Amino acid sequence: MPRDFSKAYTAGELEQLKVMFRGMPTYTDGQIASNDLTLMCQKMEYHRTAEEMAVFIDYWDKHFGVIIPIEEFISACSVMHNTSQLAKDRAEVFDKDHNGFISADEFAELMESLMIVDARLKKSSFEDCFGG
Repeated sequence: MPRDFSKAYTAGELEQLKVMFRGMPTYTDGQIASNDLTLMCQKMEYHRTAEEMAVFIDYWDKHFGVIIPIEEFISACSVMHNTSQLAKDRAEVFDKDHNGFISADEFAELMESLMIVDARLKKSSFEDCFGG
């Protein structure tokens, strides 16, 4: 079932993002390779240092493999500047056993993904964040 991105993008903005995505050198069958992320971010005017891009690419490689589906990319972009929404969306992704709870290991992965887009977040373990 396609996701609804209408709260994050106008129809024109969403189409423009899809056109940029489809224009990436490795685009095929609705996905790109993670090594296209730097170029994609440049086209989106999402400027990051080489070190930040390396972390971003490593994140995608670790959690989604080197192939990035357009729906996952658009989803990540739609909440890039909204850490609360990103946490909610990522929590669903990182609840790997789909039991409605996030284990300590799942929480650490979630925090790692949040720290990529919000440098103010420094702690990555449940114990560090909540003292438990």
